[in-house]
Amino acid sequence: MRIILQRTGMSLDGTFGMISTGGGNPLCLTLEDPWLENQRNKSCIPAGVYTFSPHHGAKYQNVWRADHVPGRSGILIHAGNTTADTEGCILVGLELGAVGGKDAILQSKKALDYLRAVLPAKFILEVRDA
Repeated sequence: MRIILQRTGMSLDGTFGMISTGGGNPLCLTLEDPWLENQRNKSCIPAGVYTFSPHHGAKYQNVWRADHVPGRSGILIHAGNTTADTEGCILVGLELGAVGGKDAILQSKKALDYLRAVLPAKFILEVRDA
């Protein structure tokens, strides 16, 4: 299965986007760190095509991990609301809002549960810049 992450905008509060099916059906919203030259734990990943596989770690269970991101490792898709919740990973949510005065995504756990129900264990994610 191939899904698309279309980045829609960037601010000091992060890089926002939407994940949809290859056919254009929206699945959820996303929040990543801003682009900081692909710095480990500080930047969103470069636009490109990545394979994601199941990940079960000590902190994040039943999520997905990107395979073969140039110069990076440990890139996950997981729940979270602001860039304080990510170290270069992709956060998912169902609506835009604010947390502590920062732009955020909300209903993150519901979005992650929804993705667990509709996505296969392994998939291809095409990341497109705005």
